[in-house]
Amino acid sequence: MKKNKLFTVLAAITLFTSTSVIVENNNFNTTVLAAKKTTTAKVKVKSGARLYHITFNKKGTKVIRINLLKNKGRVQALRGGTFNAIWSKKYKGTNYYYIGNNGKTAWAVRTKDAKVIGKKRVPTITTFVKLNKAKAAKAQAKQKAKVDARKALAKQWQDKIDAAKPKSFTGKVNTETIYGTVGSDNKIQQANDKLSMGTNLTIIYKINDVFKGSSNNSNGYIAYDNDDKKTVLVPAAAVSLDNGSDADVLTQDQYSTAQKNVDSLYQQAKKALNIK
Repeated sequence: MKKNKLFTVLAAITLFTSTSVIVENNNFNTTVLAAKKTTTAKVKVKSGARLYHITFNKKGTKVIRINLLKNKGRVQALRGGTFNAIWSKKYKGTNYYYIGNNGKTAWAVRTKDAKVIGKKRVPTITTFVKLNKAKAAKAQAKQKAKVDARKALAKQWQDKIDAAKPKSFTGKVNTETIYGTVGSDNKIQQANDKLSMGTNLTIIYKINDVFKGSSNNSNGYIAYDNDDKKTVLVPAAAVSLDNGSDADVLTQDQYSTAQKNVDSLYQQAKKALNIK
């Protein structure tokens, strides 16, 4: 549990939850707004009950002092009302109820100035801390289980997407050759220069009979030039594949179908994981 420097464990676990009450002392009037309803025990504090200020250690894990709350030397008192008693603490022979915070000030009243309403008992500070640590641990375990389940589901979808991705191949240009450049509009234009022997390529898909000859046509590869960082169309015969054979390289239609399947799986994964 992350600790606040002021009063994390003891005071900040429960926000101030009393009903609206006025602190009485001449011109010193502070209204404390009610917080959300809780299952905390409630106490009825008698009118004129003196207020006490709780001081915690730097880690917020231990009460080190309980003093009368004063303003310009005047003791602060309550007009009475109903409060949530969060925990009790015995300090120097006197029992106190911690009734919440006003800003950074932790308030307490003596137990003899307050009467528990209903059957719910006020836990001791030791019991309160133990219970909240247990609740926090349970909540963390529950959250971790949710995160782990989400991670597992995400991995399942990622595995499906990876398996559906069209396989690419690597290869090298085995002889200086003519080639075409693929523009951002996917239009192909014949390059003015030639592709050098040894150029490293990643083969994306093949296009049958794309290079027209006087006697016959030949196939070409749409590939990524890893050296010059550009997409090219190169004669298949001018490429030596590092892995697989020409028969393994997807056709343009096969590649398009596989890519559409990947896109569909990606959208399904987003929906399953509730990703916008």
